[in-house]
Amino acid sequence: MLQGTVATVCSVEIIPNGANLTLPIKDGGQVNVGNIIENCNHAGGYTINASSATGSKLVNALNPNLMTGYRVSVEDGFNDVTLGFTPTPVRAVGALSAPSVNVSKGVLVTTIGNPNALAGDYQDTVTMTIATP
Repeated sequence: MLQGTVATVCSVEIIPNGANLTLPIKDGGQVNVGNIIENCNHAGGYTINASSATGSKLVNALNPNLMTGYRVSVEDGFNDVTLGFTPTPVRAVGALSAPSVNVSKGVLVTTIGNPNALAGDYQDTVTMTIATP
């Protein structure tokens, strides 16, 4: 019997749309924050997951009690996802007939808006990972 093996190789890279993105905190709204670049050779497909350090809240850097919510949407993925502290699916790709190589998908952030927001920088850290079934 002859046999061979191909190792699973999957990666996701985040390319931001510039270093100084400004999200609409007071009025709310949607901003294209960048792209994810997907690479995967797993025949069963893959899932892109995202998690938030603050549970989908943009938190004031000077006063952590001041915050506003946001949601994430991924092109050809799931829309208006509220991220938790643990990985949440934002895009699922079914069975592959060929490897996904440098597949680029846009990432949108929609802020809820807080008309009473106080001055300051509001931030969160989002982590994206790729998983196979």
